Amino acid sequence: MKHVWSILCHKSIIDQETNALSLIDSLEEITIDIKKGKQVDKINLQGISYNLVSYIVRSDIKEKEKGEIKIEIIDPQNNLIKEITQPFEIKKGVNKIRVQMQFNGLIISGEGRYTYRIGLKNEETKKYNTVAELPLDIKYNIINSNTN
Repeated sequence: MKHVWSILCHKSIIDQETNALSLIDSLEEITIDIKKGKQVDKINLQGISYNLVSYIVRSDIKEKEKGEIKIEIIDPQNNLIKEITQPFEIKKGVNKIRVQMQFNGLIISGEGRYTYRIGLKNEETKKYNTVAELPLDIKYNIINSNTN
């Protein structure tokens, strides 16, 4: 099995007739309004919903093949925020799969670059091999709290 690509996006749609994949609004940066002078330790972005889509291929299609993908979300201080695993299966006769994972909300610890580390499980060693790292930049827009 080989990881080809992964992307963060707001929405992914697979057309039922053609099996074509549409990725809507790639996600590279989120800007959050923060009132001037407000101390921010952690923010729970409950209103954000987004997808991580990975494209995986293989050359041997004679048998079905099971796999597992792991996503680690790491904050700018290199702390692990969240870890998610998802098993998948590529059916006999099929040479590719798109693994879609939906996220609802994100807890952030501050401004900076968050990393989505993607690993595929090696069935022989049972360990995850990192195949990609996706950046997501979080920025603050400081707004004046005085409104007239």
